[in-house]
Amino acid sequence: MRGRKGIGLESLAAIEGLYDAYLAQVSQLYRGLRPLQGFFGFQDGPQRNPCHRQFAERMEAALADASSASPAEILEVLRYMYRAPLEQRESRSAWWMLLAVQKLTIPLLPRLSPADTAELYAWYRKNYPSAMQLPPQKEILRQLKALGAGAP
Repeated sequence: MRGRKGIGLESLAAIEGLYDAYLAQVSQLYRGLRPLQGFFGFQDGPQRNPCHRQFAERMEAALADASSASPAEILEVLRYMYRAPLEQRESRSAWWMLLAVQKLTIPLLPRLSPADTAELYAWYRKNYPSAMQLPPQKEILRQLKALGAGAP
């Protein structure tokens, strides 16, 4: 992804690549885990590994400039990023980070049509019930609702 700025025509493939690499790193961390490593603050556990921060930074860079992306490309990326945590619930360490990076999608939401935001709002609300919502998920729902309010 070096040398490229933001999301463009190959946006979903680039995002999927970042997710795949991150999930592979997290999986590797847990494979090499010793018994009780990271519990009670003794020794660094997988949740303190720099790969989590690096993933967030890479995602931020990938989503930073969406000026060349079409609304259809943005919608495709959003659907992927919103679906990914639901498929990784068993990996608690990765799951939290996948939820956290969703906040990076908020600036992209106004680029969608009201119909797309209304559809995404209904899907997101169904799949992220209030008990599962952190502040980024609450803000995403608020933005989607506001942007899709006039949609049929």
